[in-house]
Amino acid sequence: MANPNADTVEIFVNTQPHHVSKGEISHADLVKIAYGVVGEEVRGYSVTYERGPNPDKPDDVLPFGGSIKVKKDMRFDVFPTGRS
Repeated sequence: MANPNADTVEIFVNTQPHHVSKGEISHADLVKIAYGVVGEEVRGYSVTYERGPNPDKPDDVLPFGGSIKVKKDMRFDVFPTGRS
């Protein structure tokens, strides 16, 4: 799929493609994209990623309150933890 804007990159959240601004994306942003949840409720969600920007650790967990520099075709999995 062609990039509709030079200022965005395509990422995948729970296997669905999304175009987001270049730069960093936060744990809260990813929970909002995946589930529409905002505010303190995002604490109840875990975020993992693949194909990250660090070649030494391309797959990892994005903690609550954390953010990461996005790159084209990164994969994020967002899921409820069952606790808040």
